[in-house]
Amino acid sequence: MRLNLLLPAIIVAVALPGSVAYMYYRSTGDPTLRPLGITREELAATISDEHVLDITVQIDWGRETDFVTPKEEVERVLSRALRAVDVDHHFRFSDVAGTEVTITYVVGYNQFGPYRPSQAADGIRAAISALRMETPNR
Repeated sequence: MRLNLLLPAIIVAVALPGSVAYMYYRSTGDPTLRPLGITREELAATISDEHVLDITVQIDWGRETDFVTPKEEVERVLSRALRAVDVDHHFRFSDVAGTEVTITYVVGYNQFGPYRPSQAADGIRAAISALRMETPNR
């Protein structure tokens, strides 16, 4: 008899916190308590501008460009540089008219760039400085 009551009690105790967090997420849309499904990109998209979390790296890729490095390689190199200084970041690619490939770093209301890929390091330094000034806990 005791075993018949103990097993359901254990199941409820284990499942209740996750169920409550999921119901809260579904009713409010706040991703901070979403069980097992939160990503930095979702947080960056839902947090208001006054709470800066990361650096948005906006890459405008000209449709007629003759730039030989693929998009994935540009993202990988920039991501490695930003991770080296422990900075949260995410990428946004846009296909644009023309032949230019430009990189703009966005931190809150601040934009740094556009930079050519050969000058991308200059923008990283400026964006990191701005992020550290706007985020007091860093």
